Amino acid sequence: MATSPFRPIGQPLPRQPVRTFLSSALLGIALILGGGGARFPATEIVVQCTALIVLVYMLAEYRRDRAALFDWLGIGFVLLVLLLPLVQLIPLPPATWRALPGRDFLLQAADFTGTLDQPRPLSLIPDATVSMWLTLIVPVTMFVAVLQADGREIRLLLWVVVGAAVAGALLAMVQAVFGDSDAVYFYNTSQQGLPTGVFANRNHQALLMVLALLTAWLLARDRRRKGRALAIRWGLFGLMALFAAAALATASRTGSVLLLLALAAVFVPMVVRHRRRSALIGGSIAGVTVLLVAILVQTGAFQRLMGRFALDDDNRFHFWPDVTYAIGSVWPFGSGYGTFDPYFRSIESLDSLGSHFINHAHNDYLELALEGGLPAVVAMALFALFLLVAAWRMLRHRQPGPEGGRGWIALAGIFLAMLHSLVDYPLRTFAVAALFALLCGLLVRALRPASSAEEDEMA
Repeated sequence: MATSPFRPIGQPLPRQPVRTFLSSALLGIALILGGGGARFPATEIVVQCTALIVLVYMLAEYRRDRAALFDWLGIGFVLLVLLLPLVQLIPLPPATWRALPGRDFLLQAADFTGTLDQPRPLSLIPDATVSMWLTLIVPVTMFVAVLQADGREIRLLLWVVVGAAVAGALLAMVQAVFGDSDAVYFYNTSQQGLPTGVFANRNHQALLMVLALLTAWLLARDRRRKGRALAIRWGLFGLMALFAAAALATASRTGSVLLLLALAAVFVPMVVRHRRRSALIGGSIAGVTVLLVAILVQTGAFQRLMGRFALDDDNRFHFWPDVTYAIGSVWPFGSGYGTFDPYFRSIESLDSLGSHFINHAHNDYLELALEGGLPAVVAMALFALFLLVAAWRMLRHRQPGPEGGRGWIALAGIFLAMLHSLVDYPLRTFAVAALFALLCGLLVRALRPASSAEEDEMA
């Protein structure tokens, strides 16, 4: 007699030690080794190979009976994101690709080499598009892992985030003291001398600290802990203050603004509820943060931050007009995912030239519009619509238990990462991309029916 693949409601989920180990290992490796970006392929290959192993296992044991409506919507959107670069690799007839906008220099090269009559894909540089598609393996795997996880595994993943952030914050302290030594930096970049932690870019370090602060808050408000719960909770409050100070120490203007928004996301709901305990917690965290900031002021980090706010001349404002021009030159088909750097160099104005080359648009929305054209803009609009629907649903149907609170904090973290993407490219690092996928998974879980969420938390 065949057994049903569906388990009865209320039956605890079976423990999956292999799945737990693989998902937490992937997240930890991505957070520690995934902060360099495409300029440092050695560490990226380690993260990608780990993600591929985990993805194969996750797909092999994927339980469809655990997926709800919004799970399938999330998986559908992930498939759409994976499909768009592949479409750009489909060979097009010669007459078709020659008629595409922005191919003048390619036509000249093809005419010189005698390949005008050969089929070519939409992407100007197919190898770059393939490389970009492979980078999607890490966030996709993390998203699938979160959907499959039970409550115990989710809590472990949150602790991995906090642990990796503590390591990054401590390393940043060492870098602030021994900034002239190459030995305390993971990557050889122009930002050596600044507390970049495990990243090559201080702005990405600041964003990780901000998102880690939200993650520590999720763990601190978890009511499942017993025994030493009070000591653990206050220890997490202390780590929140550490993360706030570490974000400010980077002297990142964007990071300091995102930090204020993250603190508002944590403390405003507490103030609205008028809880005396919440006021005590908020005051304690604020007091420790002020103490740490006072120490930072003595090291000069605060003066650097204030000095950067005083600067009204930002290079982004100079080359963004060139980016918008480049978008128009290949609209609506795009130049191909991963091709921003070579294509922008071929058309940037003399005013954009300087001592530093522009490898990204420092605005992911502009960069995606350039590389992906109209389909990428539609995909971004669909994701924004999903976030609005998710917020509306959580307002209308309050999820009991930890999942509901995780959903709101996840939504706040997603919003902060997307806000950062207006002036930078944080999601193009594996570390932030994996954490962003974790937040997206938590948001989808918060949209599940209450009965399904309760089953997951029973584990």
